[in-house]
Amino acid sequence: MKVAIDAQQTVGTATGIGEYVRGLLATLPQTGIDLVALRAPRVNPWRFDRRVLWDQVLLPIAALRSGADLLHCTSGSVPSASPLPTVVTVHDVAWLRAQRHAPAYARWYFGRFTSARWRSVRAIIVDSTFTRDELIACTHVDPAGIAVVHPGVAAAFGGVVRVPDARPMLLAVGTVEPRKNVAVVIRALVRLPNVDLLCVGPPTTYQDECAALAARLGVAERVRFSTMWAATSFSSCTRAAPLRSCPRATKASAT
Repeated sequence: MKVAIDAQQTVGTATGIGEYVRGLLATLPQTGIDLVALRAPRVNPWRFDRRVLWDQVLLPIAALRSGADLLHCTSGSVPSASPLPTVVTVHDVAWLRAQRHAPAYARWYFGRFTSARWRSVRAIIVDSTFTRDELIACTHVDPAGIAVVHPGVAAAFGGVVRVPDARPMLLAVGTVEPRKNVAVVIRALVRLPNVDLLCVGPPTTYQDECAALAARLGVAERVRFSTMWAATSFSSCTRAAPLRSCPRATKASAT
């Protein structure tokens, strides 16, 4: 079988979905699947208009030209008119449960519009039973068409040996946005005078709010923000951090 995979999220700064796709591209061929990656390097996936252009125009055209038997949409959104049988991975239902800070047009497109498209796909892949249950609660998709496939662990992380620094560090990974609730961790630092916080992920305006909060609470020198690192640097950071912080403002996603 030849599978066309939507790899647009690997363009530019890859967040969690981009890393997920990179993992699929590296490992699925080992199972005998003939895989073709679909991406447009000049199309910025983080601009809303470019994202819609990719999802609804460029992706279906690329899928048709690929000669594949199946299209795997990896980031939730799917073409309204897919030329191939389609499978979609839904990582969470944040656009249906949270993201109230986002523009109305983005909430509509990634929320109601996209979720309506899920009813037409051949199968839906989710990362966890929690996401499956949330998906069933928030949409009208057929539960029988949902498969829970837990993300794998890259070899670079599977063999990590913890070597904590003398000063404990909390590690928070992911886009710095309101639903990740980094603010609650910053407030906790007031009661944890010997602990630092490192947030690794693409910034949003919420990061500025968190930095201002840290300054008001007098813990700014113990809070550091960084964009996504190379796997080797990130692995080193994982070894040094004894604790991983995963606060959430809502129950929009979980693994």
